[in-house]
Amino acid sequence: MIFLKTLLSVASVMTVIASPVFAQTPGGPKPSFEVASIKPSATGNNFVSIGRAPGGRFIANNVPLKFLIQNAYRVRDFQVLGGPSWITTDRWNVEAKAEEGSIPPQTGPPDPNVPDPMSIRLQSLLEERFQLKVRHESRELPTYTMTIGKDGPKLKSVDAPPRPVPGQAPPPPPPPPPPGAKGELPANVTPPPGSIMIGPGNLAGSAMTMTQLV
Repeated sequence: MIFLKTLLSVASVMTVIASPVFAQTPGGPKPSFEVASIKPSATGNNFVSIGRAPGGRFIANNVPLKFLIQNAYRVRDFQVLGGPSWITTDRWNVEAKAEEGSIPPQTGPPDPNVPDPMSIRLQSLLEERFQLKVRHESRELPTYTMTIGKDGPKLKSVDAPPRPVPGQAPPPPPPPPPPGAKGELPANVTPPPGSIMIGPGNLAGSAMTMTQLV
């Protein structure tokens, strides 16, 4: 079992300004996706899936903008402040692909101190399509420390996702599974390796690192 202990510490946070503008704008020095699509989601439920696929692809279904911001800037929910209310309520479907060979295969857990080429491209996409602007600052906020209980974490380790074969066409992204009762995930759903799917009151992940889960 894993326990969380509340602390008070100075945390890095970001304030957000965004507007739903879909016209392309000139890119800055950041690298960007080769092709990308962002469309409003009309599923009407709370089922969420987000992850990466071979071939430098990023796929998200029915996700709020705030969730995309967290993934783009590799921050937690409590570190994202401000912005209009719709960044947590409106849902979006995202499909994007980086230029061939621009995203190196991940060979281990992501290093938070090393720039992530996929996350940087997602930042560029949000800046272009939503006119997203962020400001970093430090504030004193309640945070948590994680400790393992006496019975251990009760988690099973799995092999890392296989690395893509050079020159081989990546498989098509799997469609989101049909939601169960009240939008909950079906009991037998298995997300692609390295991805997570979230429903109201439950989630499913496959080959996730502890950093991704926490």
